[in-house]
Amino acid sequence: MSQVHSEIRKAVQVIEAARYSMGVAEFVYTFIDHWAHQQTGLYPPSSKMPKELEATAIELSNILSAAMRNYPGIDVLGMFFSECDYYKQGQNFFPTPPELGRLLAALVGWRPSDHHNQELSFYEPCSGTGSIAMTWIMEKINNGGKETLEQSVLVLEDVDRTMCKAALIQIINLLSNLEVKVKKLSINAVDVLSRAPKGLVYVLEQQSQSEMSLNKVG
Repeated sequence: MSQVHSEIRKAVQVIEAARYSMGVAEFVYTFIDHWAHQQTGLYPPSSKMPKELEATAIELSNILSAAMRNYPGIDVLGMFFSECDYYKQGQNFFPTPPELGRLLAALVGWRPSDHHNQELSFYEPCSGTGSIAMTWIMEKINNGGKETLEQSVLVLEDVDRTMCKAALIQIINLLSNLEVKVKKLSINAVDVLSRAPKGLVYVLEQQSQSEMSLNKVG
């Protein structure tokens, strides 16, 4: 873990360029907005990345992408948000510790027979950056092999649109880096208590053995 922490510190140093011209929180929000759009082609960014910070954004995405590739299943963006003092809903954001992530992954990843939706393999409300889902994916692969993942249906929900975008970035990078697929992945921005939608839904669905398509709803 010390090596990935070193990479995160490097990423935090990079965004110092934005501290006085834009502010760290606003830069990180805009960065995730743009990165998610570039990865998916869906939901255009709500604001432009300042031209003077474009090189910073590219360098940051390279560092974070490399960390995701080198440390599969680790909550890279969660650690980054925590280290750079990115605020979620007015409070500090803290990533899920790996040990707790494994425990929660075992608790929320039920067998199909345990739920009225016979296809649903994993459901997590308040999913944040997707840490527990990634842990569940890694455990699924380690215990049953990549082929067991291909029939899995995952549903993640969070009230924060930025968290949903961060989870999507991390999970699709994880699946790509490991060269694995899931049957369906749905990430919804929704108030998990009132069920009020927040205007963002990603659906990643396996169309055939060789390809998956990513769509938005709403």
